[in-house]
Amino acid sequence: MRISITLIGAAALVLSASTFAQEPRRGPPGGMPPGQGRLFVAPSGEVFRAGEGARPMQVWFERADADHDGAITFAELRADFARAFAGFDTDGDAEIEPDEVTRYETVTLPEMGRFGFRPGGAAFGPGMQRRGRLDRDRRGGSGARRRGGGGHWAMLAGAARFGLLPITHPIMDADADFNRGVTRAEFDAAAARRFNQLNVGGSGRLSLADLVAARRQLRRGGREGDDD
Repeated sequence: MRISITLIGAAALVLSASTFAQEPRRGPPGGMPPGQGRLFVAPSGEVFRAGEGARPMQVWFERADADHDGAITFAELRADFARAFAGFDTDGDAEIEPDEVTRYETVTLPEMGRFGFRPGGAAFGPGMQRRGRLDRDRRGGSGARRRGGGGHWAMLAGAARFGLLPITHPIMDADADFNRGVTRAEFDAAAARRFNQLNVGGSGRLSLADLVAARRQLRRGGREGDDD
């Protein structure tokens, strides 16, 4: 099952800010956080950090799997994006604006600046050349390039190091009209695109095992011991 972005791109989201009330904490200073036990960036861009014995990716999965049947459907992922949007849209005006994007880059996920992304500037990564325009930098996209035998994981930039998809900036990647703001409809359309990227088998259901495999695929060639 593939999701039609055209049909749902302009649909209204049902938002609930109350479930996104926890203030994000800053990550550990310097170095690469061992992402598997410490930090996970969900497909929406929401950041999960380790708690008492909790694995961040599993915490996200169990929240997104609303009916607890062991798989995330598109409807569930779309609802997860809606909840995340409500958290990013701190002034409640139905758009994630530049100051809210800056807050994401510097407060919610400052680690992205340590790995190939500089807030307000060009994106860099190990062995990567300077990218072009700021809009393209902040939108993200792959951020991962194979250079010689260095390995895919070593080239992932920004938020891509901590998530399931090679997207450097999960919010600005949704900015379809390049106006430096993200509307509910744009974020909804991003949910469809990202679900389709993860739904490689076409079943319309994303199990935790499927997503762990997707993350390992993304990080293939990385450090030993960095599995989820």
